[in-house]
Amino acid sequence: MQQGISAFEDLNGSGHERVAYAPLSVAGGTRMSAARAYLHRATRRPNLRLELHCEVRRIIFDGTTATGVEVMTPDGEARFTARREVIVCAGTMESPLLLERSGVGDPDVLAAGGVPMVAANPAVGENLRQHRGAVFALRLRGVPGRNRELVTPAARLRTTARYLLRRSGALAHGGTTVLAVLRSSPAVAGPDMEVLFTPVSVSGHDGTSAGADAGDGVTVGFYPHAPTSTGSIHLTGPSAHHPPRLVPGYLSTGHDRDLTVAAFRRVRQILEADPFASAASETAPGPQVSDDDSVLRYVLEHGFAGNHQVGTCALGPEGAVDDDLRVRGTQRLRVADASVMPTLTTGNTVAPSMAIGWIAGDLIRHGKAVA
Repeated sequence: MQQGISAFEDLNGSGHERVAYAPLSVAGGTRMSAARAYLHRATRRPNLRLELHCEVRRIIFDGTTATGVEVMTPDGEARFTARREVIVCAGTMESPLLLERSGVGDPDVLAAGGVPMVAANPAVGENLRQHRGAVFALRLRGVPGRNRELVTPAARLRTTARYLLRRSGALAHGGTTVLAVLRSSPAVAGPDMEVLFTPVSVSGHDGTSAGADAGDGVTVGFYPHAPTSTGSIHLTGPSAHHPPRLVPGYLSTGHDRDLTVAAFRRVRQILEADPFASAASETAPGPQVSDDDSVLRYVLEHGFAGNHQVGTCALGPEGAVDDDLRVRGTQRLRVADASVMPTLTTGNTVAPSMAIGWIAGDLIRHGKAVA
């Protein structure tokens, strides 16, 4: 490529700087989730029963041994008993809250939330790790883009019809079409940031919602790999309907602030050189965002979370779970989701999350370390 970045068919095919089409979990123009790929077929098995539209209120214990779960179903409250183990797979944000509602967590947090303690485990809900990134919006010059497929009501109607009838067009892909894994500066040994290219420009991104710009353009987002900043999530009351206390902790370390500024500048450097410079111009954030403080302010106030949160039930010597995914201080209870990752991977978390499920399945199937 003109900027000296090697193009690969497989984004994971090298440990060096690289660019590739984004690997997407899409089949026939629709999202191929892990549930669609694996779980739906497994529901035909006689030893699997799937209960939908249920809310797990808490894990039931006999002493510190998990014996089942208390669930609110569409027909009312129910209890499901576990003959062997209870496996928690509620995700990075919900798994620690379920453990805390069940009495497993930091004694002070449990006491403040009005939950009787079953097992002290201060690591539950701590060590929340998440990327914080931001976007550049570019206006295309003399090059057609996809904004025109999404801006007006008539265009959206045509785009929707095209997707429903032919599973093609702007709605048939995952948004980001190209990814690059780069070094934030020549001084670092290997790639430490990711760049995302989307064929629609979004200048009004406020971190929660966005709309396509009137003119054709592209959006280029970025976030650093492996942030060292940590946050937390904890309950505020005994019910799932009490809002949690979430402390993201974004950019709370000097390492993350320095890396974010360097990553921002690396992306802008790419966009100010050909081939981008000859085909597009930056519309957001604009030249007023250039010094360190304004860059950090822009990322915090107008950036986005990478939705790769991990770590709130981390495994490790002092983590919430041990190397067999068992919750410390309890028996017959494991966690098997992204919350057990102690740090962020240097890429998206969907494949590692599936791998955790696979490994947990092996542990359960072979009966390893079942107390």
